[in-house]
Amino acid sequence: MSEHTHIQGGIQRGPRLTANFTTLSNEVINDDRLSFRARGVLMHLLSKPADWRARSIAIAAQSPREGRDAIRTAMRELEELGYLVRERVQYPDGTFAIVHTINAVPAEQHAQPGPGNPEDDSSGADESGSTQRIDLPRIETKPTSPKAATPTQRVPKRVGVLVSAHAEGRFDTLAAACRDKGLAARWDVLKPEQADVIAGLLETHGVDALAKAAVDAHRPSSPTKFAQGYIGTWSAIPAPRRASSIDRRSNTCSCGDCDGYGFLPEEVNDRVVRCAAWATRTAVAA
Repeated sequence: MSEHTHIQGGIQRGPRLTANFTTLSNEVINDDRLSFRARGVLMHLLSKPADWRARSIAIAAQSPREGRDAIRTAMRELEELGYLVRERVQYPDGTFAIVHTINAVPAEQHAQPGPGNPEDDSSGADESGSTQRIDLPRIETKPTSPKAATPTQRVPKRVGVLVSAHAEGRFDTLAAACRDKGLAARWDVLKPEQADVIAGLLETHGVDALAKAAVDAHRPSSPTKFAQGYIGTWSAIPAPRRASSIDRRSNTCSCGDCDGYGFLPEEVNDRVVRCAAWATRTAVAA
């Protein structure tokens, strides 16, 4: 009797690789609490080598479909479930930074040592790359020895609300400047997306400009109660004019983003892209 093999329709798995792969639990891959986008971002980050660092905009640049906001949303999903853990560290010069650690197992199930733990004499990643640290937008970190940083308690798990954002060091100076001018708006109930917007405005305009705009918009009869109430006012501030980074004599650019001649290192849709400084120069010349 001849045997017949009936091929069934559907999706089937191809051959497994035996090299250049990342070990990841099937439980994590099938964690239906995460969106498929968040799972993809998690796997992408865990595939990177030890001490690899990037910003969400750089991660988004590697995909023609996801933008920075989509990547940030995925990051928030990972943080809410413990795959991404934030820790505050202080350097010898007194400055603070937020270190973000990506885990292959949620922090609630597997506690990871902090960046300042004396027992942590490695980069925080094992040979399989199951734990990686990344720098998220507008948060600059730098490698430190275990004794140079002292972690505080991990930011508590949150759902939709950023707990005490200014206490993490992001808005300390701005909040103090507003208080010094008699503004009593609260900074402890910012949603994640609102904190990101304010951080961007702070980076663009600086503390003094934002504090002045908040004072100018202040109405004693109806004061702003929450910091997010200033977002509309701050967003209306004209972007400051920056000194050109282009040397017209040598026709070179020193903005730091391009190769020195106005071309960014990463292509978009297989096309070279000019840096912002060079694009502005071209527009003015036209």
